[in-house]
Amino acid sequence: MKCNLGIIWRPPTWPDHRATKRLSPTLAQAYDWPPDTSSDPVNPATLLTNANMTAKSNRELVLEEFLPYTLSILSNLVSREISAIYADRHMLSIPEWRVMAILGRFPGSSAVDIAERTLLDKVAVSRAVAKLLSSGRIQRSVATTDKRRSVLHLSPEGIAIYLEVAPLALEFEEQLLEGLNDQDLSTFRDMTQQLLDRVRNLNRDRFQGFSTSEKI
Repeated sequence: MKCNLGIIWRPPTWPDHRATKRLSPTLAQAYDWPPDTSSDPVNPATLLTNANMTAKSNRELVLEEFLPYTLSILSNLVSREISAIYADRHMLSIPEWRVMAILGRFPGSSAVDIAERTLLDKVAVSRAVAKLLSSGRIQRSVATTDKRRSVLHLSPEGIAIYLEVAPLALEFEEQLLEGLNDQDLSTFRDMTQQLLDRVRNLNRDRFQGFSTSEKI
């Protein structure tokens, strides 16, 4: 059959039906697995079932117990809560605040430095930098050590905003970590750093130039 792009879709070679054992009964029933290969090709949407079947694992993907998903949800929730501190008051987006936070900690960083430290998309960093320059919250100058390189600093207005928001962000962190003792917090930070280093090692090309020993 043909899809809208005019590409001919052909049914895949279905996995051995013994792989059904890797699916929970509920999931198998919901997706009517195993498929009836004697009939017409199934809708490609049912291929989602394959996401729960791997050659190397008998585990079922339980999304709410999947660590990358949990970390993503946690990051989004924390970013949303912190953004409430500065979004309405100073009309800052999350990327814009992250640029300002980096410049507050590492003044004289370039846009490339900021992208590497935040792991934000370079386009998002470029747009944030452009808007902050336009609003007068950061300033651009030529690096003293390399005239071909431009660096960024907080402007006086940017410094004032940073000095207002940073303590509020730290206060939120204290509330977030309330109930964790020093040992719990130390263990959490160590484990977080191990995961960061591990991800960078797994994606060495993507994180080239970013020191794995540098804590963010």
